[in-house]
Amino acid sequence: MNTVARPMILLVAVVAVALLGVTAAALPQQKPPKRLIRLYVFTQVAKLGDFVGFDQKPRLDSVKDLRYELGLRNLTVQVVDTLEQADVAIEVLGREQVEHGAVAVALPLYGGSAMAVATPSRKSFLTVRLTVPGRDYTTGIVGGGKYFGDAAFEAGRMIERWAKDNYDTLVQKEEKK
Repeated sequence: MNTVARPMILLVAVVAVALLGVTAAALPQQKPPKRLIRLYVFTQVAKLGDFVGFDQKPRLDSVKDLRYELGLRNLTVQVVDTLEQADVAIEVLGREQVEHGAVAVALPLYGGSAMAVATPSRKSFLTVRLTVPGRDYTTGIVGGGKYFGDAAFEAGRMIERWAKDNYDTLVQKEEKK
């Protein structure tokens, strides 16, 4: 490398670093991240000595599915382990699967006709109740999809939307404590 090129490269490097510093200083500073809305997801379970309902295991499975789905939405909400930590309590009330019968369709074809039979369709539903501890507020959400995991995904999406829509009210609740 010749003696003229070395100072030129050094000059270009110094100017580039200076420009980056000026550009970074000119950028607006980001706001600190908002506090996440804390959610406690649960279902009623039988106490020792009580009768266990046939739907307890499926509801517990849906609690696991919903906790997983809400855990993926970590820019808005955070799943917590106790009701005392929560801004919102989400109780899984139940889930069900509805099947519709097969449908036969006659299709006219060139030279004759053909019969097509569709398989039975299935729709799964997950019903939850949202409650704000310390406030007189309760609402219900029903998520639906082909499978129970899809229903949990849909319910999680609606819960996240509700948390965004009610963010200021939930945060005010904490400030008044």
